[in-house]
Amino acid sequence: MSHTTLYKFLERYEEQGEAGLYDKERVPGIRPNQTPPDIEEAILDFVQEHPAYSPKRISAELRKPENGGIIVGETAVYGVLKRNGLNTRQKRFKWVDSLQPPQEKTAWELDKEANQHRQVHAPVPGYLMSQDGKLIGRLAGIGKVYVPGWGGLRQQLWLGTALHR
Repeated sequence: MSHTTLYKFLERYEEQGEAGLYDKERVPGIRPNQTPPDIEEAILDFVQEHPAYSPKRISAELRKPENGGIIVGETAVYGVLKRNGLNTRQKRFKWVDSLQPPQEKTAWELDKEANQHRQVHAPVPGYLMSQDGKLIGRLAGIGKVYVPGWGGLRQQLWLGTALHR
């Protein structure tokens, strides 16, 4: 027994007698900065509708007037999700599945299936394409000559050796 513990028990014995030597029940800690229960409930209700959203997105969406205009930081949202065991996307989907009657496919499976079929839609072909190139000169009968992907180490080394010959 440490010196500090001995004096703690001695002081409790002097103040309370033999009853002071028994273990005390711990009082649950008071957390004054914990998210209020009504906001926590609003967060969980929103997560039930949108389980794929991240804490940052949930915080931003809850600020919108159509979602209640609740101002809550992403850290507070993460804290609520963590306390309720919903801090990962997979846990949130499983939680939503447990709240609904059994179906052929769970929300988690439907989301994975939707991710496989997502496509980028552009107004015209090549709209979202990008190509990097460097004009190195013009050749008679051919026209302009470009080196694709300019800036890579291999092209720089090639150009450096070609220029020093």
